[in-house]
Amino acid sequence: MGLMTFIWRMADLSFNIYNRFMHSILIFGGKKIDREREILRAIPPSPSNHPDIKVISPALRKGIGINEARGIKSFLQTKPLKMRGKVVIIRNAETLTLQAQNALLKTLEEPPANSKIIIETRNENRLLPTIISRCKRVNLGNKNLVDENSPEHNEQVKLFVELLEEGRGQRLDFIEKNKQKIASKEYAMNLLDIWVSVLRDRLLLNMDNNSAILNKQNKEILDKLNLDKLNLDTKKIVSLIEFSQELKETIQNTNVSSRLALELFLLEAGSFVFPP
Repeated sequence: MGLMTFIWRMADLSFNIYNRFMHSILIFGGKKIDREREILRAIPPSPSNHPDIKVISPALRKGIGINEARGIKSFLQTKPLKMRGKVVIIRNAETLTLQAQNALLKTLEEPPANSKIIIETRNENRLLPTIISRCKRVNLGNKNLVDENSPEHNEQVKLFVELLEEGRGQRLDFIEKNKQKIASKEYAMNLLDIWVSVLRDRLLLNMDNNSAILNKQNKEILDKLNLDKLNLDTKKIVSLIEFSQELKETIQNTNVSSRLALELFLLEAGSFVFPP
C-alpha cells in the first residue's frame, strides 16, 4: 500500500467515526494552533489537493462572502472520489458575512448525506445562534477573549439588561458616558459581542437549550428578563442579532464611528421595545 493511499484510508476511517455524530462541528476559543489541532483530530493530515476536502478561508482584508458559502452545498452534493463522504473546513468563520451565514445555515439545516462541515472560529459569538445550535460545539476555552466569568463581563451583562428596560435617552447617555472607551473599535466590538451574547442566550433559553448558553453565571438575570414586557419575541431577537452582525462588519471594514454603530444598535433595540 502506497503512502498516499494509506493517508486517504485513514482520513476515510476518521470521517466515518465522526460521522456517527452531528454533520457539523464548531471549534472555537483557545489559540489558533489549538483549533488547528482539533481540526486534524477530525480530519487526519491529508494531501492539500485532496479531492474530497474543501478548505474555505477569508481573502486578505475581506470576509467570506455569500458565493463561497453557496458553493459549500454544491461541493458536498457531488460524489466523493477517495473517501465515503466529503468534508468542508471553514477557517476564521467569524469573517463570514451575514448573507454568507444565512446561506451556510440552509446547508446546515439540510446537510447532504455523508457530509461533514468543520467550522473554526476564535469567537462563536460572532456567528448566528441558529448556526451554533446545529453544530457539535468544541470549546477550547476563551483565553484570548473576555472571560464570561470576569467581573467586567458580568457587569456589562447586567448593564445591558438594565439598558433594555430603560428609555432611549438613558441608552444614549450610556454611550456618552463611555465615549472614550467606545472610540476603540476593539472595545466597541467586544461590548457588542457581550450584548449579543445576552440576546443569544435568551433565545437559546427560549429553545430550552440551557447547556449552550454563554452567560451561565448570569442565568438568573436572563431568566428574569421579561421579554413580553420588552416586546421582544424570538423573531425580533434574531433580527437584532443579525443587525449586530452587519454593524460588526461595518466597524471592522469601514471608517464608520464605532460610537455611532453602538448608538444605532441600542436605538434599534429601543424601536422594538418602544414601537412608533
